[in-house]
Amino acid sequence: VLVAINPTKRANQAKDSNVQSDVSSIAGALQAYYTTPGVGKYPIEGASPDGLDALVVNGDMKTLPTDPNNASYVYDAWPAGCNNTTTTCTEISVRGPVFDQPSGGTVVWCFESITGKAQKISVAANCNEAAAPL
Repeated sequence: VLVAINPTKRANQAKDSNVQSDVSSIAGALQAYYTTPGVGKYPIEGASPDGLDALVVNGDMKTLPTDPNNASYVYDAWPAGCNNTTTTCTEISVRGPVFDQPSGGTVVWCFESITGKAQKISVAANCNEAAAPL
């Protein structure tokens, strides 16, 4: 019996496992931030001390992970334009790349607070719209 091993595919699957773990860790920290007594909202989008950096500032994470390409994970808060002053950020999404892509498609790994789930979805733009999983 001859078994062909595709080393690129295996390397990409390992990267995908890292992304899934990172997105889950970030999602858990965001939920902890939201449920901190007196907070009841997600961080606004933006640079430090806002966005995901707020998780480190608040002590919910020691450091922010980066994806296997050393890029930041994408964080979105909504309703659009929420600033936690006049409009509270009540929903969020976090997404990262999928390296083992299906043929003919582009998918991302996405956590959405509205569903409380992390899953692969087919279009990055749908990450904050409770997109159907693949």
